[in-house]
Amino acid sequence: MIVSLILAPAGIHAILPFPLEVKSTSTTTIFAESEHRHHFRIATMKPLSGDLIARIAAGNRTLALFEEHIDISASATASFSIPFKTPAVKPGIIQPLDLTVSLAGSSSADPVEIFCQRLWIFHRDIFADKHEWLSGLNIILYDPAGKTGRMFAELSLPIPKTANFNVISKNKHDIVLTGENTDLNEKMTSELLKLAAAGAKILCLDPRKFQLSFNPAIEGKDDALPPSLHFYERERIVKLDKRLDASLWWDSGLPDKSIQMKTTSPETININVKKSKSPWVWCEIHFPDCHGRLIVTTLPLSDRMDRNPTPRYLFFAILKSFEQRE
Repeated sequence: MIVSLILAPAGIHAILPFPLEVKSTSTTTIFAESEHRHHFRIATMKPLSGDLIARIAAGNRTLALFEEHIDISASATASFSIPFKTPAVKPGIIQPLDLTVSLAGSSSADPVEIFCQRLWIFHRDIFADKHEWLSGLNIILYDPAGKTGRMFAELSLPIPKTANFNVISKNKHDIVLTGENTDLNEKMTSELLKLAAAGAKILCLDPRKFQLSFNPAIEGKDDALPPSLHFYERERIVKLDKRLDASLWWDSGLPDKSIQMKTTSPETININVKKSKSPWVWCEIHFPDCHGRLIVTTLPLSDRMDRNPTPRYLFFAILKSFEQRE
């Protein structure tokens, strides 16, 4: 996650009489009990010399301290990193850490803080204390490609799966998941929409193909309020949990698919997933009377699952949101 802070001269003339930019180029979400190296860089308009002090702390306890004398040329950028081991946390606990970067000049003045960032430490097993809750959900995974099922198996998640779409359409489930790289044609998406209109919660994870055509005015049951349609960029991630890293996929060039919408008539809306760099990576259709929901996202959770807590905790946040009536 790239976070930057630009400092103007006001208030720090004694040390920095010109603008300075500090950027963190590392993720803000990290697994507990892991070796991590946090990267940041400094860009300056004029020559900069002094002692750089970077500190990572849990409350008043310092976990890592980095000190180095720096000499940066005008209009140059210098990169730095601070290695540390993240602390252990108990299941269900998310530990905040604070990164602060300070700069001390040649005078005896105290160091000036030039950057701060909140980091979050997550237990590796998000469902360690939630298996009973997860087992109690009336949930099924449609996963003909097998990719998501393997991911759930590695996480020891008790989620039943099927490669037969008829099992989805002919049996009542409260939550229906479709796995990554699944082809969902119009017949399938129409059936998923009917399930949502009847009160089910549908989550389509990074489909390879998704085609849906519907008329909001006639979907759902008679006399029911029409469904609402919502498109989101990365901000949907932090709306579900503000501690998650909303920039995780974009920092590495993903996702490579997005959600497209077209209207073929005044009444009909077409929604498709296509290869593109459009910012829309999330779509939700809400049925207000029955609280059914259909969610489509092009974020590939499995590709980042072992390297960062955000994908698995995002999946958990979605499941928890299904318990809320929106």
